[in-house]
Amino acid sequence: MFSLKVSGGDLVLENGDFATVTDKEELAQSAEILLGTNQGEWFLDPEMGLNFSALTGKAVEDETAAEAIRAALQQEPRIQGVESIAFARNQRQLTATIVITSEMGSTEVSTSGN
Repeated sequence: MFSLKVSGGDLVLENGDFATVTDKEELAQSAEILLGTNQGEWFLDPEMGLNFSALTGKAVEDETAAEAIRAALQQEPRIQGVESIAFARNQRQLTATIVITSEMGSTEVSTSGN
């Protein structure tokens, strides 16, 4: 499977043409888009995305955040499981580094928000 490459919400151009991603890179991009979409935000599928309310607030526990991330990633049928989720906090920003498994093997995905 292949998709157009997206970076920072914009399509990527390389040598005057749209760049594409395939295989593990495409799956990672799909997971990152899924995790960057607030559940209820996309009108065509209000169940799609991550429940951002589980990740916002002053005392977000790692286990609560991990459960919300796992629930969101279950929406992508090619993801067979989540090997690990590691959190890093920098002042008001939470970054999650996630290792997912699929038929292609393990793939690392990173997401962050304020």
